[in-house]
Amino acid sequence: MVRLLHFKKPFSGSAMKSSTNLSLSTQRTRVRMNLGTIISVSLIKKNKGRHLGSIVQNMRREGMQPSDSFANALFKKCSDVTDGVEETQGVKVSQSSIRRSERPWRHPFNSATVYGRSGWSSMSTIAQRVSRRIVNSIRKWEGARMKGPARMSAPDCAIIFIMVTLAMLTLLRMNDAFEDAHPDNIYKWHLNGGWYASTMCIVFALSSAPVGQPRQIIGAHIINALVGLAFQQIPSTPAMDNFSDFAKLPPGQRGMPLFWKESFAVGVGVSLQAWLGVMHPPATGLAFSFANTDRYQLSNLAVVMIADVMLIVLATVLLNLRKNKQYPIFWFGMNWNYPSGKMHQLTSKTRNTTAELTERITRRNIRMRQPQDHTPTSTAANSGGVENV
Repeated sequence: MVRLLHFKKPFSGSAMKSSTNLSLSTQRTRVRMNLGTIISVSLIKKNKGRHLGSIVQNMRREGMQPSDSFANALFKKCSDVTDGVEETQGVKVSQSSIRRSERPWRHPFNSATVYGRSGWSSMSTIAQRVSRRIVNSIRKWEGARMKGPARMSAPDCAIIFIMVTLAMLTLLRMNDAFEDAHPDNIYKWHLNGGWYASTMCIVFALSSAPVGQPRQIIGAHIINALVGLAFQQIPSTPAMDNFSDFAKLPPGQRGMPLFWKESFAVGVGVSLQAWLGVMHPPATGLAFSFANTDRYQLSNLAVVMIADVMLIVLATVLLNLRKNKQYPIFWFGMNWNYPSGKMHQLTSKTRNTTAELTERITRRNIRMRQPQDHTPTSTAANSGGVENV
């Protein structure tokens, strides 16, 4: 009678082959068993564990070095069948220090405890995963070997130059008008032109990019301005670069170093844009600028909103004059894809706006290119008449 004990996880240790003489291979000094199987013969009870003792001795005689924990595991299986064995074939077996609840052979379908020097532990598994992740990361450094975007033609670049220059002149002239209207506090209605330099590139050179659409521009500017104003309330002093310096101040004056506040503002601004799906990269500069100084207030956010509207109007007028340009590709785009995977349609009027518009333009172009056939035959056929020959 042969009894098999299978383990769910790989069992590491010296392998055993069951036969009448239980011979072992001398070619390997360590064998990994994917399905660890311990074979016990009914002669164990009669021979008082001598069978297992001969297995361990044969392993040592043939050059293998089974660990003590591996031998203890074998002899504990024998001790469950026999009355108890303390010494077998010259191999001393200490009483098992493993509790009964930790014996994997009691429950064949539980995870096996790893025995032997070459056993796979949880730490080694984590190390393997980390090493594979690092190797895979290094391989990605080579890039995806894709081709870069094509350059634009000289006429297109000239048109972009004209449109960007006109838009930037308009915004800066508006800023001068606001400052002239409030000479006592020029920063109250101040518009920094650097906030819109990158926006010009996206809107006029990458007009079909999702990050350059009206909803993205206005929404991202509002989000980052509010984040910057929130972090602006945290006390900070440029002279104090460490948190330990603030610990010496009274409780009402404690805060954080300025560079920490600016870094947190930028991080929160980018994260909120990604979470809300309203991403416009140049708008993140507002979070940095508003958190950097207390000169910018809600009035500056109002100026930014006015500048956004003017920029969108200029882009809509100028870009759509060109034959191969379409701006915007969406206005509100209220179909949000939530993490649950369900599409929540907040309005039916904005559904597939870009696809419908493109299809409508394509049908119109095809209809205009088709020649008009006014022959009598086609007229008669269309009217349902039959031409007599």
